[in-house]
Amino acid sequence: FKAFAPDVIADLRRKESNIDAHFHVVGWDDECGGVLRALAAGHRASVSATAEPCRYPRDRTYFATVRFLRANAVLRRLRRPLYITDIDNRFLVAPERRLPRLVAFDAGFRLVPSANLFPWWGPAGGNVFLNHTAGGMRVAELLEHYVRVYFGPNQYPRSWWFDQLSLNETLAYVQERLPAIRIANLSDIDHDLSEAR
Repeated sequence: FKAFAPDVIADLRRKESNIDAHFHVVGWDDECGGVLRALAAGHRASVSATAEPCRYPRDRTYFATVRFLRANAVLRRLRRPLYITDIDNRFLVAPERRLPRLVAFDAGFRLVPSANLFPWWGPAGGNVFLNHTAGGMRVAELLEHYVRVYFGPNQYPRSWWFDQLSLNETLAYVQERLPAIRIANLSDIDHDLSEAR
């Protein structure tokens, strides 16, 4: 958070974005509060955070997956659509330029044609959309459930793909059992909103 959140907000400012930003921080400390206040003072819209203690020190899988574990709670707390990205990504455009095309959907994932071969070629963790609709909240619940049931701490590198597998399995469940939930392929909607720096 301390290393990358300032870059996220600076990137949004460069794109002249008025979108709210929310961070989920694992291992919050006193310094994080000062960073959050500085970010909020320098951004045109709201900057907020939720936090949890660092239960699994140096567990890369947990750090990559926690955003999907906590998305349901954040979605319900903020009561607005969420676009979840990697904290070290950069935005390609101001998010509000693409979000109007997404709100017709309950959820969105970046999908590629060869996604069924390997889970890490399936939905990518760096670009996930969850709408504040009944369908979007159901997807968030299923994602949280999958992570809670199947995550095992400190199994890296064996579990390096777990964050993407959780997306893949949740999407497969929705497509097979909940066809009324509207899923967007982010690759079809002006491609991704963000990419790796």
